[in-house]
Amino acid sequence: MATLHREQSNVLARLLDGKSIAVSAPTSFGKSFIIDAFIAAKHPDTVVIIVPTIALMDETRRRLFKKFSEHYTIITAPDTRLGPNLELAVRRPPFR
Repeated sequence: MATLHREQSNVLARLLDGKSIAVSAPTSFGKSFIIDAFIAAKHPDTVVIIVPTIALMDETRRRLFKKFSEHYTIITAPDTRLGPNLELAVRRPPFR
């Protein structure tokens, strides 16, 4: 089992404390690991993850589906409304 480094622990602790945060960090920081740890620990009703590219959206969808599809609906369409069920929405922001 992997362990969190100090910066990851700080981010995860803030999330577990109920804080809404935005994280911008290098590729190797472990943002995906933090997201997965948060979902596994808190079992939130809805999670929205915004990613910058279609390729990353697809990669994130595949990872989340593999780990959480038994308990969540994975939504990747940017125009889909979230409903009352347990959902993980992976969204790409619109181009400007």
